[in-house]
Amino acid sequence: LRNGNPAGSAQNRMYELADDEQARAYLSFEADGVNLRDNYIVILTEAARHLEQGVLPARLMGIDAPRLLASAKLFLRIGTEEEDEPVRHVCERVVRALSQPPPTPADPRDASEQAVPDESSDDGEDSPGERCSEEPIAKRLNTSQGGQRHTGSGQL
Repeated sequence: LRNGNPAGSAQNRMYELADDEQARAYLSFEADGVNLRDNYIVILTEAARHLEQGVLPARLMGIDAPRLLASAKLFLRIGTEEEDEPVRHVCERVVRALSQPPPTPADPRDASEQAVPDESSDDGEDSPGERCSEEPIAKRLNTSQGGQRHTGSGQL
Protein backbone atom coordinates (compact mmCIF):
# COMPACT_ATOMS: atom_id res chain seq x y z
CA LEU A 1 0.00 0.00 0.00
CA ARG A 2 1.10 3.53 -0.74
CA ASN A 3 -0.81 6.32 0.93
CA GLY A 4 -3.57 3.82 1.73
CA ASN A 5 -3.97 2.73 -1.90
CA PRO A 6 -3.04 -0.63 -3.45
CA ALA A 7 0.32 -0.39 -5.22
CA GLY A 8 2.71 -2.66 -7.03
CA SER A 9 2.26 -5.39 -9.57
CA ALA A 10 -0.67 -7.80 -9.69
CA GLN A 11 1.62 -10.48 -8.28
CA ASN A 12 2.63 -8.20 -5.38
CA ARG A 13 -1.01 -7.47 -4.61
CA MET A 14 -1.88 -11.19 -4.74
CA TYR A 15 0.75 -12.11 -2.13
CA GLU A 16 0.74 -8.99 0.04
CA LEU A 17 -0.22 -9.06 3.68
CA ALA A 18 -2.99 -6.47 3.61
CA ASP A 19 -3.23 -5.82 7.33
CA ASP A 20 -1.82 -6.68 10.73
CA GLU A 21 -4.22 -9.60 11.19
CA GLN A 22 -2.88 -11.24 8.01
CA ALA A 23 0.67 -10.70 9.27
CA ARG A 24 -0.22 -12.35 12.58
CA ALA A 25 -1.93 -15.21 10.73
CA TYR A 26 1.24 -15.67 8.64
CA LEU A 27 3.36 -16.00 11.78
CA SER A 28 0.96 -18.49 13.34
CA PHE A 29 0.53 -20.69 10.24
CA GLU A 30 1.52 -24.33 10.68
CA ALA A 31 0.41 -27.17 8.40
CA ASP A 32 1.89 -30.33 6.94
CA GLY A 33 5.17 -29.84 8.78
CA VAL A 34 5.55 -26.22 7.62
CA ASN A 35 5.86 -23.44 10.17
CA LEU A 36 6.00 -20.06 8.41
CA ARG A 37 7.24 -18.22 11.51
CA ASP A 38 10.21 -20.55 11.90
CA ASN A 39 10.98 -20.36 8.17
CA TYR A 40 10.78 -16.55 8.25
CA ILE A 41 13.23 -16.41 11.16
CA VAL A 42 15.68 -18.71 9.33
CA ILE A 43 15.50 -16.64 6.14
CA LEU A 44 15.88 -13.29 7.92
CA THR A 45 18.71 -14.62 10.06
CA GLU A 46 20.63 -15.51 6.91
CA ALA A 47 19.79 -12.16 5.28
CA ALA A 48 20.95 -10.30 8.41
CA ARG A 49 24.18 -12.31 8.53
CA HIS A 50 25.02 -11.50 4.90
CA LEU A 51 24.11 -7.81 5.27
CA GLU A 52 26.12 -7.49 8.50
CA GLN A 53 29.10 -9.00 6.67
CA GLY A 54 28.87 -6.20 4.11
CA VAL A 55 26.99 -7.88 1.28
CA LEU A 56 25.10 -5.11 -0.51
CA PRO A 57 21.30 -5.34 -0.40
CA ALA A 58 21.04 -5.28 -4.19
CA ARG A 59 23.59 -8.09 -4.45
CA LEU A 60 21.77 -10.18 -1.84
CA MET A 61 18.17 -9.53 -2.87
CA GLY A 62 18.26 -7.97 -6.34
CA ILE A 63 15.07 -6.08 -7.08
CA ASP A 64 13.50 -7.44 -3.89
CA ALA A 65 15.69 -5.40 -1.49
CA PRO A 66 12.88 -2.87 -0.81
CA ARG A 67 10.48 -5.77 -0.11
CA LEU A 68 12.93 -7.20 2.44
CA LEU A 69 12.99 -3.87 4.27
CA ALA A 70 9.20 -3.50 4.15
CA SER A 71 8.73 -7.06 5.41
CA ALA A 72 11.26 -6.63 8.22
CA LYS A 73 9.63 -3.36 9.33
CA LEU A 74 6.16 -4.93 9.32
CA PHE A 75 7.20 -7.99 11.31
CA LEU A 76 9.39 -5.88 13.64
CA ARG A 77 6.27 -3.97 14.63
CA ILE A 78 4.15 -7.13 14.91
CA GLY A 79 6.89 -8.96 16.83
CA THR A 80 7.16 -6.04 19.25
CA GLU A 81 3.39 -5.82 19.76
CA GLU A 82 3.08 -9.59 20.25
CA GLU A 83 6.21 -9.76 22.43
CA ASP A 84 7.70 -12.31 20.03
CA GLU A 85 11.36 -11.77 20.85
CA PRO A 86 12.90 -14.01 18.14
CA VAL A 87 10.88 -12.31 15.37
CA ARG A 88 11.48 -8.85 16.81
CA HIS A 89 15.21 -9.44 17.19
CA VAL A 90 15.88 -10.79 13.69
CA CYS A 91 13.75 -8.09 12.07
CA GLU A 92 15.59 -5.43 14.05
CA ARG A 93 18.91 -6.82 12.77
CA VAL A 94 17.74 -6.63 9.15
CA VAL A 95 16.26 -3.14 9.49
CA ARG A 96 19.45 -1.90 11.19
CA ALA A 97 21.68 -3.49 8.52
CA LEU A 98 19.58 -2.04 5.70
CA SER A 99 19.61 1.41 7.36
CA GLN A 100 23.40 1.61 7.34
CA PRO A 101 24.92 3.65 4.51
CA PRO A 102 26.55 1.41 1.94
CA PRO A 103 30.33 1.19 2.07
CA THR A 104 32.23 3.22 -0.48
CA PRO A 105 33.42 0.73 -3.09
CA ALA A 106 37.13 0.45 -3.68
CA ASP A 107 36.39 -0.49 -7.28
CA PRO A 108 34.15 1.96 -9.24
CA ARG A 109 32.55 -1.00 -11.03
CA ASP A 110 30.96 -1.94 -7.70
CA ALA A 111 29.20 1.44 -7.40
CA SER A 112 26.28 0.27 -9.56
CA GLU A 113 25.53 -2.51 -7.05
CA GLN A 114 24.86 -0.02 -4.26
CA ALA A 115 21.56 1.08 -5.76
CA VAL A 116 18.61 -1.27 -5.73
CA PRO A 117 17.88 -2.24 -9.36
CA ASP A 118 14.71 -0.86 -10.94
CA GLU A 119 12.15 -3.66 -11.39
CA SER A 120 11.31 -2.48 -14.89
CA SER A 121 14.87 -3.12 -16.05
CA ASP A 122 15.09 -6.67 -14.69
CA ASP A 123 15.51 -9.15 -17.53
CA GLY A 124 15.61 -12.16 -15.22
CA GLU A 125 19.28 -12.80 -15.96
CA ASP A 126 22.07 -12.36 -13.44
CA SER A 127 25.13 -10.58 -14.64
CA PRO A 128 28.36 -11.57 -12.90
CA GLY A 129 28.26 -8.37 -10.82
CA GLU A 130 24.76 -9.15 -9.50
CA ARG A 131 25.54 -12.58 -8.11
CA CYS A 132 26.08 -12.93 -4.40
CA SER A 133 29.51 -14.23 -3.55
CA GLU A 134 27.94 -16.95 -1.41
CA GLU A 135 25.37 -19.57 -2.27
CA PRO A 136 21.91 -17.98 -2.54
CA ILE A 137 19.74 -18.27 0.57
CA ALA A 138 16.85 -19.92 -1.29
CA LYS A 139 19.14 -22.62 -2.64
CA ARG A 140 20.57 -23.29 0.82
CA LEU A 141 17.08 -23.56 2.32
CA ASN A 142 15.62 -25.76 -0.41
CA THR A 143 18.45 -28.13 -1.26
CA SER A 144 20.62 -28.65 1.79
CA GLN A 145 20.84 -32.09 3.35
CA GLY A 146 19.92 -34.23 0.37
CA GLY A 147 17.34 -31.93 -1.15
CA GLN A 148 15.18 -31.76 1.97
CA ARG A 149 13.18 -28.56 2.24
CA HIS A 150 13.23 -26.65 5.53
CA THR A 151 10.03 -27.43 7.40
CA GLY A 152 10.45 -25.35 10.51
CA SER A 153 12.09 -28.09 12.55
CA GLY A 154 15.18 -25.99 13.11
CA GLN A 155 17.28 -28.12 10.79
CA LEU A 156 18.28 -27.32 7.24
